[in-house]
Amino acid sequence: FKNTLGVNVDFFCATKDYDNYYTTHYESTPDKIKRLDISDLTNKLSVYNPKDIAISTLEEDERRRGAHPQSNGHMFSQMSNSIMLKSKYEVNNDMQYDVVFVTRYDILFHPKLSNYLDQYITWHNKEFINKQYDIFRGIGDSWMFNVPVNVTSPKIAYQDMLFFGSSMTMDLVASNSLLLTNDQHYKTNKKTHIYPDLYRRDGHEGLGYIFRKSNISVSSLP
Repeated sequence: FKNTLGVNVDFFCATKDYDNYYTTHYESTPDKIKRLDISDLTNKLSVYNPKDIAISTLEEDERRRGAHPQSNGHMFSQMSNSIMLKSKYEVNNDMQYDVVFVTRYDILFHPKLSNYLDQYITWHNKEFINKQYDIFRGIGDSWMFNVPVNVTSPKIAYQDMLFFGSSMTMDLVASNSLLLTNDQHYKTNKKTHIYPDLYRRDGHEGLGYIFRKSNISVSSLP
């Protein structure tokens, strides 16, 4: 997220102190978990010079997402953690970010997109500010850009690799991410749940639930 236009970009990083392998082909035991060294994780994240870091432990995640081994709650809990770090920084510094990006550590941008932020800033200043009402039908600050996923499921799914929107929108995402995470814990304990059957679905459909529950207007990435 470097740019030549002098725009400051701050990073807020969240991760967990373990690896689980239930989505990989090379690991035959889906419930196998490998603990990681927190100091090593912190050192690796320092490359971003982050404003803040949150590292959840296995025990914390188990309490939040319940016992289901294939729950996608661990992804949404880390997503909400990073956004809440952003929100805390805004409150402590009496400011609000213009645009907030959410992405993953395993993403590489194509070389042609090396100046992605420059292109976005130019588009935002020249096009988006004047056309925001038309694009999002007067929703105000609750706007999001993402890429829909073509799936056979009737549920609307979105890519979790990169999406961005207003600061307030990301706060809504964080709030409903926590509801989804906790809801999976309730499902495990057979309590009333808000998102029926979602613990069996993947993170893409989970984002669709979150956007709809938050009344977020979503448009395709420019």
